[in-house]
Amino acid sequence: MKKTTFGLFAALVSTIFISSYSTFSKILLEHFSTYSLAAIAQIFSVITLMLFFGAWSELKDLGKLKRKEMIALIFVGILSAVIQPLFLFNGLLKTSAINGVLISRTQMVIVGIISAIWLKERVGVKQIWGTIIMFGGAYFIATKGLTEQINIAGGDILLLGAAFFGALSTNVFKRYLTNISPQLTVFFRNLTGAILNLTLVPFVFGFEHNFSKVFDFNTFLIVCAFTLLAIVGAQYLWYKAVEMIPATEASTMGMSSPLFGVLIAMFVLQETLYLHHMVGGLLIVIGLILATLHNQKHPEHHKHLKAKQWVH
Repeated sequence: MKKTTFGLFAALVSTIFISSYSTFSKILLEHFSTYSLAAIAQIFSVITLMLFFGAWSELKDLGKLKRKEMIALIFVGILSAVIQPLFLFNGLLKTSAINGVLISRTQMVIVGIISAIWLKERVGVKQIWGTIIMFGGAYFIATKGLTEQINIAGGDILLLGAAFFGALSTNVFKRYLTNISPQLTVFFRNLTGAILNLTLVPFVFGFEHNFSKVFDFNTFLIVCAFTLLAIVGAQYLWYKAVEMIPATEASTMGMSSPLFGVLIAMFVLQETLYLHHMVGGLLIVIGLILATLHNQKHPEHHKHLKAKQWVH
């Protein structure tokens, strides 16, 4: 009983921590460019994995990987540690953290859509309805309650793009890397992202990183809080939770992330919660529940759930 209670508590706190990601990102984007913040996030993730999760012990398995698996690892790094963060951070520059929290949840159903098309996974009726309802909620938010047209160059579209690339990365993991530990996958993914964000990305987009603000005391504290809560704390507690409680219980707890994300954005950033947020958010949560009920029946659900927080 004590183990189950601690597992539920760990899943809850992990969900709260990861729900702060959009809010922290909005704050840090006032001090860093999107490219620099992406690099900082990946660098701190690599340090986190080395110090807290024993990633060094996983490196010995790199030499055992097949060529196809190495290519898949690199591809995962490019998708989820380079492209996805740039879409996410640029989207957050143009829209609210509340929109970021809610619209980013569509990644769950996009994973299912890609899995059905590419991996030929069976799609249930509940998953189809969950997808329709969830995208309906995202559309309702993006159009401010059907009162405006969607801006193709707007932040909400970029957030959907981030969700798509994150979902594509997850499917690459599901297709080629299910025999590899989540720790090794995410360590290599973050290492690839850190290297590319520090070297190739600045060259391609023609800019220079400026990390001088990291040495500002207040900014440094925010970066540390971002790292310890949204990265270290979220990943560590989630990993512990899925070791102690059934996957269905951890998954159910994780579905509360939109609520906590909205509350954090309102409290920290003083953002306003409008009616279209409430209606769209409710639709997204309903769709998320339906999609998750379908996924929970999948025999690989526990493994994918364990990897979920690692590949954020």
